[in-house]
Amino acid sequence: MRKRSFLLVEASLLSLLLCCSACASSGPTPATLLPLSPTAAVQEPTISSSAPTADAAIKNQPSEQQLSASDTSLSNPTEDHPSAGSEIFTTATPAAPAQNNTSRQPAFDRFVDQVKNGNPNQLVGVYIENVLALRVVQQPPDDANYVSNVNGVATQFMLPYQISGNIGLLAHNYLSGSLFFDIKVGDIAQLVFGDGNVDEYVVSEYHEYQALSPNSPNSDFIDLTTGEKLSAGELFNRIYSGSHRLVFQTCIAQDDIDTWGRLFVISFPY
Repeated sequence: MRKRSFLLVEASLLSLLLCCSACASSGPTPATLLPLSPTAAVQEPTISSSAPTADAAIKNQPSEQQLSASDTSLSNPTEDHPSAGSEIFTTATPAAPAQNNTSRQPAFDRFVDQVKNGNPNQLVGVYIENVLALRVVQQPPDDANYVSNVNGVATQFMLPYQISGNIGLLAHNYLSGSLFFDIKVGDIAQLVFGDGNVDEYVVSEYHEYQALSPNSPNSDFIDLTTGEKLSAGELFNRIYSGSHRLVFQTCIAQDDIDTWGRLFVISFPY
């Protein structure tokens, strides 16, 4: 038990650095990154209330290539989903011009139809009206550092789900994570599962932290609101422990440092 706890703490420290190290190596050049702009890094979401195993969660999951192919073309959601760019809305098969024409179907219903896969235990999508509509994939069981490189996709952070059942959604700041900066307190986040069932959360908290050693997994963090200093482990526990919650996580770019800080947007069951 003690060995497992140690490994979980180590993984939690890595997770707080993860999006930033990925953005540092893969993202845009620092000159293009504005302070607190919609260009921060995201990571991954978690799954349903029945806590399936990691193997079950990723069963029949599309590959990165398949996601790229399906998510780069859109069903033009802008007329009833104006602030979500076309890159974040998956493409439905064109409807026949008859009674079942989906063009009149509400944007959220179309999104659900596009992402569901029949698995009631798998989180497959997240939707906030006029903000984002993202497909969700899970981290592989043997790769706690995995974050999808496909735009229009968020990655489920499996560690907090395995520990407490809480849900973390990760994305790179130069991809889908840029949308996390548009989420506002009071927004309703809808999680879509493979069978089409939906859980709703209300956005309640918005936290920003500066990493004092941005490229170190052992960095301490400063709460930009209170000035409180926390270790990486303390920050992980503060954000992901406690009552059931949904957390959107990405990185903050500032002062020409794309790994400068972290953004956490926390939602609770609606």
